[in-house]
Amino acid sequence: MNGRDVPVDAEGGRSLLSVLRDDLNLTGSKYGCGEGRCGACTVLLDGAPTRSCQVAVGSVGHRKILTIESLEHDGQLHPLQQAFLNHDAFQCGLPGQKPIALPHPNPLLKGEGFCNRQI
Repeated sequence: MNGRDVPVDAEGGRSLLSVLRDDLNLTGSKYGCGEGRCGACTVLLDGAPTRSCQVAVGSVGHRKILTIESLEHDGQLHPLQQAFLNHDAFQCGLPGQKPIALPHPNPLLKGEGFCNRQI
């Protein structure tokens, strides 16, 4: 989990999203549509963007999970995270919304949508 081994004691049928939010207090991934369409719950699972509301935690095993919280380093938020705080922004999670695009090697920040100047 975000570069660390994290033991989890959870019922295998629960969604990865619910375990992230409720058990591990990683609340950056959001519950949106609950159907895997909106992308609000996206995490990286072994490097691939994955809708965590659609993944049973029991199927994850020892795979690598990165959440948006992984962007913070040494107590410093990523500029995108800081911009969201500074401007009271939120992630909509409605179908049809595009993820924010930044020229960044982290796939959590890739997609179509806004550029740095628009944030």
